[in-house]
Amino acid sequence: MPRVVGIDHLVLSVGDFMRSKAFYGKLLGYLGFTLKYEYPEMAGWSNGKTLFWIAAADPRGRRRKYRKGDIGFHHYASSSCRAGATWTTWAPSWRRTA
Repeated sequence: MPRVVGIDHLVLSVGDFMRSKAFYGKLLGYLGFTLKYEYPEMAGWSNGKTLFWIAAADPRGRRRKYRKGDIGFHHYASSSCRAGATWTTWAPSWRRTA
């Protein structure tokens, strides 16, 4: 059984990508993260151990106020000490991603 040794990455879906990018850029910079990945609708910051991502919510999610399943926490991935693998949880099931 793999032993979880940390969080590999977190992903938040956001309604206003540019506004959220500015907000999280300041917050995460203060916490020691640096912008490592940047795409038109996705950005990821790293502190050397954990990646924190934001991604634009899809058009349906942006059309209405918060509803579970739309804007908000998307998923997390934990780091395993087993051969450097990363295990990601998406629903109740686990799958190996590296």
